[in-house]
Amino acid sequence: MAKNVDKEIETLESQLKTASGKDRVEILIKLSNEYITKSYPKAIEYGFQALFEAREIGDRTFEIRALQSIGNGYFQSSNYLKAEEFYKKSFEIASEIGDDERGSRSLNNIALVYWKLCRYDEATDYLMKSLAIREKLGNKEDIAQSYENLGIIQASLAKYEKSLEYFHQALDMYEKIGKDENLAGILNNIGMVLIELNRYDEALKYLSRSLDIKKKLGYKSSIASTLGNMGVLHSKLDDFDTARKLLEEAKQIYGNAGNQYGVCESDIELANLYLKSGDTENAIELLNKCAKSSNKLGAKDLEEKSLTLLADIYASLENYKKALEFFKKAAKVRNEINKEKVEKAIAELEVKYETEKKEREAELYRLKYVELKRANDDLIATQKKLREYQDNLEKLVSERTEALRRANESLEMSYKKLRETLDGIILTMTKLVEFRDPYTAGHQERVAKLAVAIAEKMQLDDDTIDAIRMAAMVHDIGKIYVPAEILTKPGKLSSVEFMLIKNHSEAGYEILKSIEFPWDIAKIVRQHHERLDGSGYPDGISGDEIVLEARIIAVADVVEAISSHRPYRPALGIEVAIEEITKNAGKIYDNDVVEACVKIFEDGSFEW
Repeated sequence: MAKNVDKEIETLESQLKTASGKDRVEILIKLSNEYITKSYPKAIEYGFQALFEAREIGDRTFEIRALQSIGNGYFQSSNYLKAEEFYKKSFEIASEIGDDERGSRSLNNIALVYWKLCRYDEATDYLMKSLAIREKLGNKEDIAQSYENLGIIQASLAKYEKSLEYFHQALDMYEKIGKDENLAGILNNIGMVLIELNRYDEALKYLSRSLDIKKKLGYKSSIASTLGNMGVLHSKLDDFDTARKLLEEAKQIYGNAGNQYGVCESDIELANLYLKSGDTENAIELLNKCAKSSNKLGAKDLEEKSLTLLADIYASLENYKKALEFFKKAAKVRNEINKEKVEKAIAELEVKYETEKKEREAELYRLKYVELKRANDDLIATQKKLREYQDNLEKLVSERTEALRRANESLEMSYKKLRETLDGIILTMTKLVEFRDPYTAGHQERVAKLAVAIAEKMQLDDDTIDAIRMAAMVHDIGKIYVPAEILTKPGKLSSVEFMLIKNHSEAGYEILKSIEFPWDIAKIVRQHHERLDGSGYPDGISGDEIVLEARIIAVADVVEAISSHRPYRPALGIEVAIEEITKNAGKIYDNDVVEACVKIFEDGSFEW
């Protein structure tokens, strides 16, 4: 089936070359939907092309479908706020033209976004609105989908019996319809709930049947979900080797598809597996990583799980200070998803911690931990006294000081190696863009050189200058998603072509955001085409909303571009470039940055 998907894409892309009008928009939407199983950025790209051309021909139905396709691409790539934006736009248009079927689909999709963001009341509200419309229309498949999604919400709230009721209603309808894709999903969900109810034999039957169907269909990302659930099941059965293999395979599939939510889910289950097998160090490393990435994604459910597990681990290690630190972080997240009981307990603990006498601290920790465990079922019920370690404290401090010295030496060596690796990655990314666009070979390196010179003239600190150099070296990495024939086109670009070019800064952000640089490189790359007056892209932000690093790269980028040769014109020279930035200083370019740039050319301290 996977080969059939590839062949379908090949056929559609061939048809696209000669299609026009509505036929062309239909093909673009189909391509966006097909690429959902292969490449989220490509799915989004075709969705935007379809949206632009649907608006060109004035077809509102096509516009709704294109907006939904773009939303699906962002949803699958874990960019839930972007997905919400496009789903809501599609619903507004569906409401305007009275398209109830597509309107109900948009409501359903908005509900799934809120589910991912742990906003369960809103998710249920939107699902009920969608279900009411679907029951009125009588579409069995859509009704079954609504029941399935209601079951997912109930499972997220740990209401497993109610969840199974909804799931079995959906399963009965899907069985009658006979659509394998839907059957595979609902079987997987039932298996997942049965695991929570400790009905492992039943769970294995449902998950195995789901996996067989998904393998037949060839939908890799969907296969990963079931593999992960089977990994959890085998972990509960203490079959650690099988569980680890299944979870690692699921994680790899999620990673290849760019699904960071799935990667984080897999890491949490792997951490639980490591804990069961006594590997605390690897468990802590995975959970710290997952806590950071889930925070960036806005996936509060995964962030809360990671932080709570870390609190449990440190409590079991009798490091109660660290345990409390992570428990407080977890409680903060729980508070955001309406778990008020934990917030109250933490507030009480804070008051006690600050006001009780020093000699009572250890006992207070123990007593409050017992209370919090009963309230939240998160932390262990008892704890040993902290004073057991006081007799050997001086000896421990001495040993730890020596260990820290050795660790610092190792850290410095590791940092050096990491820096060399980062430089290698950056250089590789730079060469990748140049390979796609030979006419601008060396552009990113020259922009980086000029941006660093400007930053030095402005007397910025070394760390900021390093961030500017790194970001400038990959500021056009997003152009790898732009067709080469557009990048090297000698004539004027069409409006669609220019729209694709403009998308490169946002595409660059999507590529870089999951890489853990020491600086926020992805944000700088995203903003390097923003302007002080808000006329830039992709977000149209203005003034100090644009980070200084991006404002510096923006000026360096313009100066290099104007003074260098391009496929559509010869080089205009540095004088024209300086005139451009000087004329617009304080309007679209940062005045201090322009002043520094002009000085380095005037005093002759800079050469390309």
